[in-house]
Amino acid sequence: RSMDAHLRVRTAEGARTPALHIKRKLKKLHDRMRFEFSTDIPESMRNEDYRVNDHTVELPGFTKTKLAWTSHDNVDEYYYDGQLGWIYSPNRCLFRCFSPHATQVSVVLYYDAEGDHGRTVVPMQPIPEGCWKADVHEDLRGRYYKLLAESPDKRLFPGVEVIDPYSTCNTSHTGRGLIFGNNKTYITDSPKIAPHESIIYELHIRDATIDHHSGVSCKGKFLGLTERNTKLIPNEENAHVAPDGALSTGLDHIIEMGPTVVQILPWQDFDNDEHSEQYRWGYMPVHFNSPDGWYATNTYNESRVTELKMMIDAFHKAGIKVVMDVVYNHTAEDSNEFNLEARFSFNGLAPRYYYRTCGSNPVSFSGHNTCAWKAMDEPRCGHCYSNGSGCGNEFRSEAPMARKFLIDSLLYWVREYKVDGFRFDLMGLIDRDSLTIAAQKLHDIDPNILVYGEPWTGGPTPIAVTDKGSQRGRGFGVFNNTLRDSLRGSPFGIEECYLMDGGRLDELKKGILGSIHDFTDSPTETINYIECHDNRTLYDHFCEYRDLRNDDIQFYESDLVRMHKLGAVVVFTSQGMPFMQMGQEMCRTKNGVENSYESPDEINKIHWNWKIQRYDVVSYYRGLIALRKAHPEVFSMANAQSIRDRILFFEDMGLSVPDRCVAYRIMGAPLTEEQAALQAKLNELPFGATPDPPLADDSPVLEALKWRTIIVILNATPVNQEFRLPALADGMPETWFPVVNEHSAGPQPCGEPIMYGFVTVPGRSAMVLRNATVLEKHLAIEMERLEFLSDP
Repeated sequence: RSMDAHLRVRTAEGARTPALHIKRKLKKLHDRMRFEFSTDIPESMRNEDYRVNDHTVELPGFTKTKLAWTSHDNVDEYYYDGQLGWIYSPNRCLFRCFSPHATQVSVVLYYDAEGDHGRTVVPMQPIPEGCWKADVHEDLRGRYYKLLAESPDKRLFPGVEVIDPYSTCNTSHTGRGLIFGNNKTYITDSPKIAPHESIIYELHIRDATIDHHSGVSCKGKFLGLTERNTKLIPNEENAHVAPDGALSTGLDHIIEMGPTVVQILPWQDFDNDEHSEQYRWGYMPVHFNSPDGWYATNTYNESRVTELKMMIDAFHKAGIKVVMDVVYNHTAEDSNEFNLEARFSFNGLAPRYYYRTCGSNPVSFSGHNTCAWKAMDEPRCGHCYSNGSGCGNEFRSEAPMARKFLIDSLLYWVREYKVDGFRFDLMGLIDRDSLTIAAQKLHDIDPNILVYGEPWTGGPTPIAVTDKGSQRGRGFGVFNNTLRDSLRGSPFGIEECYLMDGGRLDELKKGILGSIHDFTDSPTETINYIECHDNRTLYDHFCEYRDLRNDDIQFYESDLVRMHKLGAVVVFTSQGMPFMQMGQEMCRTKNGVENSYESPDEINKIHWNWKIQRYDVVSYYRGLIALRKAHPEVFSMANAQSIRDRILFFEDMGLSVPDRCVAYRIMGAPLTEEQAALQAKLNELPFGATPDPPLADDSPVLEALKWRTIIVILNATPVNQEFRLPALADGMPETWFPVVNEHSAGPQPCGEPIMYGFVTVPGRSAMVLRNATVLEKHLAIEMERLEFLSDP
């Protein structure tokens, strides 16, 4: 009791505070008695700014000890829910960061992007949950900064200044963060487009405009995709065929193609030299909240912020949503911790915390040892980094503060830049719970935000992979490589595929139905594609398959183009979200390069001369997109039940289909009362009569009646095939209009009406038919009679 009476807490100023609620531990440790105690701190002072470390504990016979915020032996017990990074106002700037094992953290301020001019070290104070804070009472706008975490453990804290993981504008990935204040660049609000109506168009910022003939001024930059009225510049390759050199390029071409979404390859600060012409895709990220300066006109100020916002604004003004390609699965930090030049941010503040190691993930989900040096029953070395990315490390998304960073970053891009969605690279490495939580928080802001990614990894990982099927009902989608491979074959070898061989019909049919009988709960969970930036382009893939086949089947250039168009029809008429790569509409080639992530511009750029050379294919793709946009009720159903109720393959209707072909019927959306009334009125019209009052050709009610029944036919054989078409209820042939054939595609008829119950589809092509209205049937019959009478 006398010892308890002498236990005191002393403030930095020397004031004494009596300890309250002292609890004596009965167990002795090295002949020392352990105590737990609390002291009376006014409620008004109980916040993160309370300087706990300014207090000491004194007890006769014991070493004087400083108080500290609660620490955790298990690092995953730390969680801080406040705002990290810098918070600017003209009179002060707050800094917060997470560094649970450092003994001191400082903000290092500079006047310039390079050099030591004005270098000032501002010590940060510890706050709860392993975080640190500094409050600088001056206007820091235009100043640069880094963070310095220190500790006696020089292996983990070697004294390297690093960029704040929450920095939002960096001079380079090895440079400094810029405190730029509040950037007010205007961004037009996001277009209101439902997820199931998405048509995704992938592009790389540099590829889109860097060609000398693009007519774009700011080639390869954010601003290049804000320029309007850019035209293909006539040159020796196109002057004799260009229609007055008036073909659109850049942003105007994208608008002309008609996608509702652009998915843009990574623009987050990545491992590159921003002043070099050395090409990079951007899949080695370093800092996730700063745009990369390679695409900006100035790398030392906030141009990268302003100009990215201007690019997003340009797309939004054109009615196009913007999806970021994000790479949160790994970073460019080196798993070799002795390589201090590659200690960029996370490992400079919280070493090993943000990455999966044998210490954080000692046993994999599959039951395997993750440590290269220790047996299963031994303590882990903690130095072995998991490498499911194939790039040296894996981001530990399941860790509380790593999950917070991931979600904070996603929300930042939505709130600050009005980004409309995220495509996750190697999404298989992001744990399912984090993705589910992130999707929910994003959809709380805007239910139309898109979240999807690659449901695979780049190698073995200790976690349960977020693969196809694991996304069911969680609010995010996945790329459908099953449909891709059924159409074009695997990227990794020669195998049977539909477009070249007419095989894999079961996989193809499942993909047509939005994979609801395979791995999705909803068609919005599948991204349907046959080409993206990865692997060979579709055209190059066909060439590779053709050259490596060991049979005697011949594929000529015309065959490759026909298969290209046939594949496009499958993607744009299947249920799910269609996806294409920029240039695919021009039969884009990378000269056979399979992985062009660091190939030069000549390989990666859009050669705008292609638009002339492949103008028929460009027009075909544009027509397919227009068809899908005009009739989302047919080609973009929102839920699985609609697909089950309204789509039937011919075989299920008792109609035979030639080998290696696919044919199915889509029923239009249920009629409204107004549409049903008009249908009944038209059915009662005598032959040759017109309704009173007359109906305009573009009447929305009449238009709906033209799309009551749709037929899609795919012929992968090299020869013509005949198909029997569904008949009317009384057994009489229906009248159909083609809207897609081997040459043309679009929402308007592209051929003569089909009236006798059969149709012939040329080899390696597709046909899409819609029913004729009563008035159209009458007119078709009348025109046929007149043609018969006039035929000599």
